[in-house]
Amino acid sequence: MNRRLAAALALLLAPTFAAAQPPEAARAAVAERDYAQAQRLLEQHLATAPDDDESRFLLARVLAWRDQPERALPLYDALLARQPDSADYLFGQGQALLWAGRPADAIVPLERARQRTPDDPELNAALAQARAAADASPSPDAAPPRARAPVTVPSGAGPDGEARLPINRGVGLSARNEWLDRDLDHWRAVRVDVASVPRDALGWYGALNHERRFGLSDTGVEIGLVAPFGDGWTLQAEIGGAPGAEFLPRGYGDLRLQRALDGGWVLGASVRHTAYRDTDVDRLALSAEKYLGNWRAAYTLGLTDADGERLVGHGVALDRYYGERSVIGVHASTGEDTGLQGVEVITSDVDALWLQGRHELGPTWALQWSAGALRQGDLYERRWVQLGLWRGW
Repeated sequence: MNRRLAAALALLLAPTFAAAQPPEAARAAVAERDYAQAQRLLEQHLATAPDDDESRFLLARVLAWRDQPERALPLYDALLARQPDSADYLFGQGQALLWAGRPADAIVPLERARQRTPDDPELNAALAQARAAADASPSPDAAPPRARAPVTVPSGAGPDGEARLPINRGVGLSARNEWLDRDLDHWRAVRVDVASVPRDALGWYGALNHERRFGLSDTGVEIGLVAPFGDGWTLQAEIGGAPGAEFLPRGYGDLRLQRALDGGWVLGASVRHTAYRDTDVDRLALSAEKYLGNWRAAYTLGLTDADGERLVGHGVALDRYYGERSVIGVHASTGEDTGLQGVEVITSDVDALWLQGRHELGPTWALQWSAGALRQGDLYERRWVQLGLWRGW
């Protein structure tokens, strides 16, 4: 009789114990960095299991990872109301406050968490960042340190090497068509990108592109590494080329150092050496970006040496973020830069204006696009449209 009673009690209490852990599907989505799916699953689960603190804690972290720290704060308040001395909850609340642009408020829970886990290096780094940001006293509407500072591929001043943003983990396919005046042949390109660039961790990306210009075809490849370190520093290295190519670079190397500062500022510098068939080009690019709310403004100074000829170019950009990870922006460049006339690298005045964007189609799919025009001195003008799809995993 006692065994039957124990079995009945076990069956009765099994749902209660099961609810103490986040759903397996939500944890799997987090492991795959599909935070949108994880958020949906956790919210559905908590609607039927409101006392599951482990799921509430995971949802709070997911919201912070999705750049929604303000929505995570009420969850941490509820968690700490039940367990006010939890170092994990205090640390999470401090991070959310820091990412929400409230570094002075973040210091209190971070210091309380440090009293309980004094040797946690990640906690100590967050506390140091909060103190430095509070001392700087940024304006209330300034972007939090590193909250939106993306890692971009160095690009110089023109759209040909235009900056690309590796979006977490996934693969993309894009096609580009360019129309030239003066009865010149159109240019066409197809590109495949793959990337695994997590937030604040070592990441990598690569691409394979096939282009047709001047009746010739070239295929190139590129690979890159992204390495965050220290307090807001990021080192990015990229190499690539097309050995034996007619017009694409036969080889190039690029090294970029970037620093995210308090108040939404990001400063960067990159050096790039490019070897074409008959010409070597060296470029130094210095950039400054400012993030304010959902807006990003950027300026790039490009200093180029093409076989001893010194060129100066300028690039500006204004982007607006919307939704979760969608963005639209207008970009422009002017000054002196290199270009191609046939298979020969030439230098001239260059003016360009283009729009580009990324629009989320769901939790894993996105549309990437750009359209614009460029004038290569008195040689030619070209207009282009590029469309692509991105599939995250």
